[in-house]
Amino acid sequence: MAVTISCKQRGCPVANTGSCLEGVNPVHNCPNVIRSSGAVATVVAKSPAAPTRTKPATKPKLEFVSPVALPSGEDLSIDQAAELRRTVGGVVVALAGDEDVGKTTLIASIYDRFLDAPWAGFRFAGSETLVGFEKRLHLARMASGVSKQDTERTSRTAPVHFLHLCLARSESGERQNLLLADLPGERFRDSADNQETCRKELKHIKYADRLALCLDGEKLIDLKARQGAVSLIRGLLGNLLEVGHLDRNSVVDVLITKWDRVLSDPKSAMHRGFIEKVEAALATDFASRLGCLTCFRVAARPDETSDLSLCHQMDVVMSKWFAPKPPMAMPPLQFDVPADLRESERYLYRRLPQYVARKEK
Repeated sequence: MAVTISCKQRGCPVANTGSCLEGVNPVHNCPNVIRSSGAVATVVAKSPAAPTRTKPATKPKLEFVSPVALPSGEDLSIDQAAELRRTVGGVVVALAGDEDVGKTTLIASIYDRFLDAPWAGFRFAGSETLVGFEKRLHLARMASGVSKQDTERTSRTAPVHFLHLCLARSESGERQNLLLADLPGERFRDSADNQETCRKELKHIKYADRLALCLDGEKLIDLKARQGAVSLIRGLLGNLLEVGHLDRNSVVDVLITKWDRVLSDPKSAMHRGFIEKVEAALATDFASRLGCLTCFRVAARPDETSDLSLCHQMDVVMSKWFAPKPPMAMPPLQFDVPADLRESERYLYRRLPQYVARKEK
């Protein structure tokens, strides 16, 4: 706190020199002295603030993430199809038939049908083999500029490959997986003629849930070709049963393809009568040796002049493919066995004839 002294008398130098005009000492005893006090503000000049340094942003640490294997979209090998089935389940359908019967066209058209809209009670829900399907549709869509629609045939030397469709039921959304195997037509013809070839070339059929056996409807309306076509399919069914690739638990769908050609033929009524006899003979001769045998009349990609739609009747076939399989049939006992045997022991007696037959071969 600072004290300032001044004087009431004019001309007193006390404020400047501290000496009293009257000579009073000490000066504060002078009656004319005026004292005043006040706070003296001290201003402290701040030094310029140092510039603030911004710390560089910390880079986030990059964590290594295991690579995700994406499907190539190509056909699945046998091992890949087996792994997919173990992982997500599904129905395996083997398509077999002579050359030019229309198997590959049928596969491509099923895929094409789902691209348009929900169909057969299902909607498209994905595929591991989109590239494989698109390759088969390339010519069918006339993308290559050809004037006649066609699909590439399956090569005889090509290994058995599978095409995959994931389908969701339209009502419940439940997903179903379908694996389609396109077997080369050359294997079909050779296997119909020779049991050993059938055993080696068509061994994959016994692992399928269903066999779709294609019979060329166009050949059935050709008086020169139809008997050979029927003999071929009968020979194949017989050999598949003889070598054990089919048995009483197997489900076989006979697909009479190119039904639009049958209907458009001038002698359609006569041809249909012949086809009905063929269907009845197949049922009579083979149905009792199989779990189920059903005939369907289908048209994968009808001619433009036909009233039939794409994949005619294949919606009915698809519903059968996803239907529960018939219960397994147990072969009858063929030996006199003690009545007190347990069921597990009786099962061995049922299987014994098949075991002995395989050993003899």
